[in-house]
Amino acid sequence: MEWLFPVLALIGFLLLFFITRRNTSNGSLSKKGFIQFMTAAAVLFAAVIGIVYFVR
Repeated sequence: MEWLFPVLALIGFLLLFFITRRNTSNGSLSKKGFIQFMTAAAVLFAAVIGIVYFVR
């Protein structure tokens, strides 16, 4: 179980990095990219909270 959070953090970081990189033009994040970024961040946050709640 100790490996779960570092792996989840790495996957989350890479996911958010690629979303940001794909939807950036001229140094600015597009509206669609921002919505995808915030949605992915919210899903990752909910996953971590859910795992902590149910494993505890």
